[in-house]
This record gives sequence, C-alpha cells and structure tokens, in this order.
Amino acid sequence: VRALLETPVTDLDAAGIRVLLGQKIGVEILLERALDLLDQDPLLETEYYPGDLLAAVLRIPAEQLAADPACGARIVAIADRGIAAARALDEYRMPRVVDDISADLEGNAGRLRALLDRRKQ
Repeated sequence: VRALLETPVTDLDAAGIRVLLGQKIGVEILLERALDLLDQDPLLETEYYPGDLLAAVLRIPAEQLAADPACGARIVAIADRGIAAARALDEYRMPRVVDDISADLEGNAGRLRALLDRRKQ
C-alpha cells in the first residue's frame, strides 16, 4: 500500500485503485476513476476475480456512497450491469465463483439501492 500512496493518482492502474479503495484510502479522489473504468467493463478483473474492482467499490460504506445521490445512482446502475454480466459467466467453468460474485454484488448493491430509495422519500 505504501508504494501506491507514493504513486501519482494519474499513474494508478485499476489494481492499485482497487487496493486503495479496499483500504478506504482516497475514496473521494479515486471513486470517479473507478467508475469510469467500470462503465466500460463492470466485471473488470484487476487481480483476483471478475468484478473485483466493482466489489471494492460496493464495500465502501453505503452511507458514504449515497452522500452524492447521482454518484450512488451511477454505482447502482453499474452494479446492475455487473450482476447481469456475472450471471452470464460460464457457470460450468466456475460455478462457485459466479455464485459468490453475484451474491456479493447483489447484497452490497441492494444496501446502497435501499439507502438511496429511503433518502428520496
């Protein structure tokens, strides 16, 4: 993590962004870059499994993500596309991974969606 902290933001790759977001470091700065990457590929695999960057974003506390309703809505939309893409993965090649990815994304996206809906009321 220390090396990533010394790396200029513009030089961080998707894996570095995932690590820092996973540690809740620089969320305000890195979230927009992560979302730009995820807009192109919601199941972007940085190191571990398809969707690991999206999973890192969705593990940021929902209250923090929902503080900006437009950003929260963007994350939910990306998560919905990621969930659909995860379900379409080759279940015969990696059935447990597909189930784990889908459950992780659905659970965390559901919490954010519920919080955004409550704030609209």
